[in-house]
Amino acid sequence: MTKEQEQLIIDNHKLIYDYMWKHKMYDDAVEDWYGLCAIGLCKAALIYDSTKGTQFTTLAWVCMQNSCRKDRLKAYQKSLQDVTNIVDMNAFNEVCPDLSYDPYID
Repeated sequence: MTKEQEQLIIDNHKLIYDYMWKHKMYDDAVEDWYGLCAIGLCKAALIYDSTKGTQFTTLAWVCMQNSCRKDRLKAYQKSLQDVTNIVDMNAFNEVCPDLSYDPYID
């Protein structure tokens, strides 16, 4: 990372808090949200090109948004996988009930 990129991050660090406040990210996972936004801010600094006419703040906001959305998508996909595993286990139990139970043994 160049000195200019580091300076962009330092100068625009407040964007992280602005983004978190706007999206109400002040719950128990505030440190996780902060980390995701910081990653987005760093990505923005790495890809920013002042000759393209885009403001850095706009790019940083979009990068923070993408970083948080990726994390939410991963969590959602994991929750779907967990539900699928439960459904599969219920289907298995219907097809193959507990084999240790024998109603004829008393």
